[in-house]
Amino acid sequence: MNSQKSFVPIIITIILIAVLGLGGTWFLYTEKQSLMAERSNLQSKLSERDANIDKLKNERARSEQELAVFKATDIVKEVELLRLKLKNIEADLAVVGGKITTLEATMTKIRLYADAIAAIDENLAPPPPTSLYSNLKNIDVKIGELNDSQVADQWGRAKSAFDAGGDGTADLVQALFLVTSKIRDLMP
Repeated sequence: MNSQKSFVPIIITIILIAVLGLGGTWFLYTEKQSLMAERSNLQSKLSERDANIDKLKNERARSEQELAVFKATDIVKEVELLRLKLKNIEADLAVVGGKITTLEATMTKIRLYADAIAAIDENLAPPPPTSLYSNLKNIDVKIGELNDSQVADQWGRAKSAFDAGGDGTADLVQALFLVTSKIRDLMP
């Protein structure tokens, strides 16, 4: 009976960590979907602007031909207006391109943090017959790819406890929370 009581805190901790891992994974999934939808929307706008630019370029070419025939008419003013519109659209296109580049860089960072969470989660709730905390090397690799000293320090505390034969679960959970907060900070 006493041995069963000693397992209760461990089981509760494992369940809590699994729930937090699933919650974090769901959060990341929904955020990824949101970012993907925004990216798709921006790409759609970018395609629409590209089509408008092509249309304006075609109109410009046509207007220049008509200008040669009708130099003294109002077509000169219209061509200038089209040139101005084209410049404005090209400037808008450059801004949208910059936003897409920024979003892609953010998604790359988020993907690295998500990989670290997956590695931690895999060690907290491994599939049978893998034992708990059996693949700390994978966490080392994923944390190293982050190039984030704060996360690396927190992971180092957890790993030191595991290496010393102790229970580093609390430090590991803190590392998990820290990685999740880093992802939240990256969100636009």
